[in-house]
Amino acid sequence: MLATGGDDNKIKIVQLQTLHVLRELKCEGHSKKGPLSLSFANEDKYLVCGVEQSVYVYDIDMGGHPRFSLIQIHGNETSVAVTRDDKYFFTGGRTEKSVKMFDLQTGIEAHIYEGIVDRGVYALATSDNSKYLAVGAQDGFIIIIDIANREQIMTFKTEEDNHISCLRFTHDSKYLIVGSEGGTIKTFSLEINQKIQSDSVSHYCKKMNLEKYHNQNSKDQFNRNCK
Repeated sequence: MLATGGDDNKIKIVQLQTLHVLRELKCEGHSKKGPLSLSFANEDKYLVCGVEQSVYVYDIDMGGHPRFSLIQIHGNETSVAVTRDDKYFFTGGRTEKSVKMFDLQTGIEAHIYEGIVDRGVYALATSDNSKYLAVGAQDGFIIIIDIANREQIMTFKTEEDNHISCLRFTHDSKYLIVGSEGGTIKTFSLEINQKIQSDSVSHYCKKMNLEKYHNQNSKDQFNRNCK
């Protein structure tokens, strides 16, 4: 399934195979921008929605009202990510330097990663094995956190100073795909902390409009890991 959100404060749950809208949820709160970040929990049972200052957790099968909400936990636009084992979700704000971890079942705060970035948090992603959290910052830095040990294990930077706009681990959790405001999508190996691919895009990575690949071998490797 795919979750989409817009300025009308509505969240649509779409079946990818047919593009049929399965369910429509109302984004709670008073955000003028609507949902800013959406993340499914495993098996698509829960949907975590980040708005300007708050987070709402929906049980997809229970209809349009949030299961619980966390109001004004951040000072600005909020990014969210959920672990695939359904244990935790993470939040970060664009004007803050910390990332917060919450229990997905109760909404209770489990940990705060203080000062994890020098500038604002712009993107979050968790690996499919639920071991790692990736944090994308405003200044182009990416931080990898070991979730179980609650410690930072890797830091690297894109070649530009543009903010990180989206992140995604490959299914084997060995590579991280990074999209930035500068119009590029890059793939990094987490085992050797090395960029293996750089793709130009016509707009932000959320447009997903690839123009060209600079390295055919890297493209083939990337495609194998994304299947």
